[in-house]
Amino acid sequence: MAGVRLRRALPLLLLATAAAWACTRADLFGVQSDPSLPDKITLSGTVCSDNPLEQRFPVKVVFLIDTSNWAPTATNSLINGFRSQALSDVFNLYSGANEVSFAVVAYNGETISFTSDEFTRDLGVLQNAAQRTGLPCNSTDQARCQERRYELALERAENLITGDLLVSDRGLRARTRYVIVLYAEGPRIGPGAVSRPDAGPAGPPPQPETLYCTPVCDADEDPGRACRPEAHCDQGCHFEREVRRMREFVVDNGAADLAVHTAQFFTSPPPDPNAGPCCGTDAPEDTCQAQTVLQRMAAAGGGSYLAFQSPGELSFRQLEYNATRNTFVMKNLVAVNLNARATPDGLKPDSDADGLTDDEERALGTQPLRVDSDDDGIGDRLEHVLRSVGLDPLRADAPTTCTGLEKNHDRDGDGLNDCEEVLLGTDSTLFDSDADGFPDRVEFLGGTNYLDNDVSGDVDQDGTRNGEELKQHTDARSNDAKTRGELSYLYRVISQGIGKLMDIQRPRAVSGVTVKSVSPRVYAGISVLQFNRADTTLSWRDYNDQQQGPAVKVDRDGEYTLHSATSKPDSELENRSITVRVISQLLPPRDLLETLQVRETERECVDWRVRNITLVHTSPRSEQDRLAGNLQGAATTEGFNRILIYYAESPVSSPLGPGLFRVAPVDMVFIPPRHKAPDVAELNVADGDFVLLGERTEAP
Repeated sequence: MAGVRLRRALPLLLLATAAAWACTRADLFGVQSDPSLPDKITLSGTVCSDNPLEQRFPVKVVFLIDTSNWAPTATNSLINGFRSQALSDVFNLYSGANEVSFAVVAYNGETISFTSDEFTRDLGVLQNAAQRTGLPCNSTDQARCQERRYELALERAENLITGDLLVSDRGLRARTRYVIVLYAEGPRIGPGAVSRPDAGPAGPPPQPETLYCTPVCDADEDPGRACRPEAHCDQGCHFEREVRRMREFVVDNGAADLAVHTAQFFTSPPPDPNAGPCCGTDAPEDTCQAQTVLQRMAAAGGGSYLAFQSPGELSFRQLEYNATRNTFVMKNLVAVNLNARATPDGLKPDSDADGLTDDEERALGTQPLRVDSDDDGIGDRLEHVLRSVGLDPLRADAPTTCTGLEKNHDRDGDGLNDCEEVLLGTDSTLFDSDADGFPDRVEFLGGTNYLDNDVSGDVDQDGTRNGEELKQHTDARSNDAKTRGELSYLYRVISQGIGKLMDIQRPRAVSGVTVKSVSPRVYAGISVLQFNRADTTLSWRDYNDQQQGPAVKVDRDGEYTLHSATSKPDSELENRSITVRVISQLLPPRDLLETLQVRETERECVDWRVRNITLVHTSPRSEQDRLAGNLQGAATTEGFNRILIYYAESPVSSPLGPGLFRVAPVDMVFIPPRHKAPDVAELNVADGDFVLLGERTEAP
């Protein structure tokens, strides 16, 4: 994940893949190879959108637990204990996942929060909440204990989520997934509790015995349908609309996703799921009606519906909590050589990658090998640009707007520290403040507007749009026709489309192990990874197996294939395995067993190629120089060039949002007239070289 390093045996790799490349990439890009010029490099590869199961972004789960005292469930003493245990199991399962937090709300004819209307990871608080859901309803109004009011439960969940959205910053919000789990017991919603949503003085009277099983009326999905007014819709239709409205509200307010799961405990045999929309007559009508409402809510919420017939079956472990179902697609791909600055006179070296060329730094008196010459936590170029407000790159400044901020801390990891973002007006929690597909740092260095989407504009009126100038690595602030003609980066990006892949969660507890691939025939569900410290072995159990697969010794760094117990490696149809990468020094000090979720996901993969990337001759620097001020941690080698490939992706449901960024660093060396390392015309950048921003403390 550290990028393409100079020490890799790239010539051998290129030689080994030359034949395959000629057959595939030649047709794709219309050219077989580029000449190996000393100051040029072509980069190419295939990159896929983010694996939802690998995301370690915040997940906030609201459990809505039915605690009504309504026969016959109130007389079933077992269900209360199993209900509490089912919650406790989930809390224990995710106790080591710092990104997952929970809230617990009990509902009947009213609601009460057992977690103080907030999300928490405190296991003690959560276990106490789980125990309290097993207690009988003790409301002062016992009539409330006989009701089961879904609408009140959803309203409480919406208020909790809305409050959390309002206090979270934009960057965190964009990566947060909310999950609602509504659990109900019994076949009915409760005597006297069911009324159409507009019931009141001017509305229709309560209807406790039916849910009005009329066709679903959703004009958004079927504009040609003559939908009934809300007053004439059935309860299933009403709750479908409410769930859809909640999902739209959460995404429109900047969150990544909202999923709604429902679960139901039956005290009588559940209805036949194949009996039609109104369940037919084979099951009790009230049982069917409740099931229909819950199923329709889960479908509208992009979640799952669970049904349990005996208390011992009750479990919430199988629901997906920390994997968004939002498919991510490519928003942009842009390459940047941080050490080559575009000017009206062509590309000039910028040895410290601070945005000022070495010649400019010498003229200003700043140090070409230090990002921050005066060591005040503000980069030289930014202080030079903001001289009009009193900043000076040769004087240590302490702007009042940066008071209280940790020096050089980069909250969003985009290469601009928090103080610099405050001075620029960008969002220190977002990689791309204006959501235009270009990182703030790239726009700041490239001279375009990082606060407003101006990619379609033309700052220098040279006929090339700002976004194209950023991608071509030309100067967006000057009419540099000659430079654009000779030095522009040339892109070819072809989408393979959205395809289905089997994906797996990355290990949390078993450190030093990452999963690189999953064979297509692996079963979806919960798999088990086991590490044995004494033998230094790993084994893996597929969801459909009863025992672990064969143990594989992993005492050295490298990639290993772990087969399931029933896998047949030589059979394409029965090969069930995962491939893992191991860093032996990071393996756990003790035996561990960890569950990993496997699921079919939808991801977009794109083939990309960027040609005509020019390298420049940067100044040599010492390790002392690096420690003193080169915040990017560049190599000590003369002629060092760091190229970043930014891959921007956004969810299909929110294409105009800030989305996610993955970045792959490629390190090159160029010393005139002919020394280039690696000395190749083209380098392949693997999908695994792209690091998901937000999971590191600073940009490469």
